[in-house]
Amino acid sequence: MEILKISELNLLDRNAVMTYEKSLYQAFKSRHPDVFKNLWIFDHAQQRARTLVPYEGQRILIAEVDQTFIGAVALNLDMNTQLQLEKYGFSIPKHQGKSAEALLMFSQKIMVGRHLVLSRLAEACHHLLQSLAISVLWGSCEKRHLLGYRQLGFRTLTKVRFNGQDEFLLQRVLSV
Repeated sequence: MEILKISELNLLDRNAVMTYEKSLYQAFKSRHPDVFKNLWIFDHAQQRARTLVPYEGQRILIAEVDQTFIGAVALNLDMNTQLQLEKYGFSIPKHQGKSAEALLMFSQKIMVGRHLVLSRLAEACHHLLQSLAISVLWGSCEKRHLLGYRQLGFRTLTKVRFNGQDEFLLQRVLSV
């Protein structure tokens, strides 16, 4: 029986970060290269991907099955840097210690056992943010993912056209 494990990525462990970047690459490699232009770095030779937001300001939760990364949610807690959302063209209130930015969320499996992987990642993310007294989580997605994010408690505020597609600004107010 497969067991889903959700934990925080140790960003000081180079091997763990490399495994995460390879998993991220696998999850998004089929997307058109322009979608992430000026947002992420894709190293096709090494089959690794990462956002341009420095790891120093991030907290990353990973989903694993049998020590294999199958999903993740990456959060930017450093509101003093240029946000990925700002690169899209969105403008949001940046309150250090009170707001955070969701950089990405993915899962290569829908379910493990009786658990929806993305729901478990979202739940773990919510608990982490609550423990840090973060009250607002900002994010973005394309149209095809709007319903899923709404089901996770996000509301849509506006949209922009970025790299040839519509990108929607999302907000989730957390009770702390």
